[in-house]
Amino acid sequence: MTEKQLHDRLQNLYVKAYNDVIKRIKNKKMPLTKQQLIMLLLEKEREYWFNRLNVIDEFQVYEVQKAAIMLSNPYINAGRQYSETVKKIYSTYQSAFDLTKSQAGTYMKSVKYDRTIAENLKAIADKLPDGEQKNAIFAEIAAPAYRYRMQRAEIMAQNVADTCQQIARAEIRSERATLQTAVERSYNITLDEIAGKSTAERLMGDIVKQAGTAKQTAAPVSFTEIQEITATNDKGLLDSFTEINDRAVKEIINHNWHGENFSERVWANTEDVAKEVKGVLIKGELTGASVAEMSADVQKRFEVGAYKARRLIRTEYNYCTNQSTLRGYKENKVERYRYLAILDDRTSEICEEMDGEEFDVSAAAVGVNYPPLHPNCRSTTVPIMSDFDNIEDKLDALLDDIGAPEGVDPVEYLAEQLSKTPA
Repeated sequence: MTEKQLHDRLQNLYVKAYNDVIKRIKNKKMPLTKQQLIMLLLEKEREYWFNRLNVIDEFQVYEVQKAAIMLSNPYINAGRQYSETVKKIYSTYQSAFDLTKSQAGTYMKSVKYDRTIAENLKAIADKLPDGEQKNAIFAEIAAPAYRYRMQRAEIMAQNVADTCQQIARAEIRSERATLQTAVERSYNITLDEIAGKSTAERLMGDIVKQAGTAKQTAAPVSFTEIQEITATNDKGLLDSFTEINDRAVKEIINHNWHGENFSERVWANTEDVAKEVKGVLIKGELTGASVAEMSADVQKRFEVGAYKARRLIRTEYNYCTNQSTLRGYKENKVERYRYLAILDDRTSEICEEMDGEEFDVSAAAVGVNYPPLHPNCRSTTVPIMSDFDNIEDKLDALLDDIGAPEGVDPVEYLAEQLSKTPA
C-alpha cells in the first residue's frame, strides 16, 4: 500500500460514514429525532476509528515488514559468511597432520612446533603409567596448539565484532530514516483527522453545510463540492499536512524510554551477537566441537540477532508512531483517549485486557496505559472527543444556522434540504 493509497482509503472511510448518515437522515419512512441523529453520529465516529485502525495497521505492517527484512538481512548474510568461513578453515586441518579424526579438527597447518619431537614425546608418554609426569608431557605437547587455537579464535572473533559494528552503524542510519518518516506520517494523519474536531462534529458540520448550500443554490450538491467549500474555510481531511518540526521528530526518535533509546538498543544487540559468536568459537576450540556444530552455532547466533533487529524496529516503530499521535492529541487539546488492540491470534494477553480502556491524555505512560506495552506491540489509541451532551450543543448551533422556519423541527428541515442533494 502506497502513501497515496493510505490517504485515499482513510478519505473513503470518512466518505462512507458521511454517506451513511446522509442516507439515514433522508429516509422519509424512518424520520430521525435529534437524539437519534446524535446517537447515529456517535456510532459512525466509533465505526470510523475502528476501521481506521485496521487500515493504518495494514499499512504499518507492510512498512515495518519491509524495514524488518532490510535490517535483518545483514545479520543473515554475515551468519552465512562466517558459517562458511568456519567450514573452510577447519576443512584444511584434517589433512594437515597424521591424527585421528577427532584430533584433526584441533590443529592448523601453521601451528608452529616440531611435530617429530611432539610425536616422540607422545610415544614416551603412552608408555608411562597415568600420573603427573604423563599429564605434564601431554600438556607440553598441547600447549603450542592450544595457544594458537586461542589466538585464531580471538582474531576471528574480532573480525565478527568489526562486522557487527558495521551492521550497527548501517542499521541505525536506516532505522532512523524509517522512524522519522513514520513519526511525520503519524503526526500529520492525526492532525488532519482531529483538526480540533471529533469525527462526529466534522460529519455534522459537513452535512449541515451541504444542506445550507443546497438551500442557497436550490440545486443538487455533491459531497466533493461541499468538501471543496469546507476546505476553503475549515481545516479538514483534504487539507495539506502540517509539518512536525525536526526537533520534535528527533526528540521522539532519540527519547530514552524503557532505559535506552533505539540506537543504544541496536548497539546492545550487535554487541551481544559478537560476544555470543566469540563464545562459540572459543568453546569450539577448547572442546574440539565438530565443524558442523560450530558452523551451525555461529549462524544461529546471527539469526537470533536478526530476530532481535526485527523485533526492535517493530517495537520502536510502534513507540514512535504512538508518541507522534500523542503529541497531536496534546496540541489539539484532546483530553482522553481509548486504548485499541489489534485483536487476532497474535494479540498479547496484556493488550487484550487493555483493549477499550479509557485514560486521560495527561496520564499517558508508555508500558503502563499507553503503547507499546511490550516488545512487538501493535496496539494504538484513538481520541475521545465526543459525548452526547457536547454533540447536542454543537448540533443545536449548526441546525440554527440552517434557518428552519418557526415551528418546523430542525432535523426534519435538515432532511428536507438534503433531499435536494444527490442520493
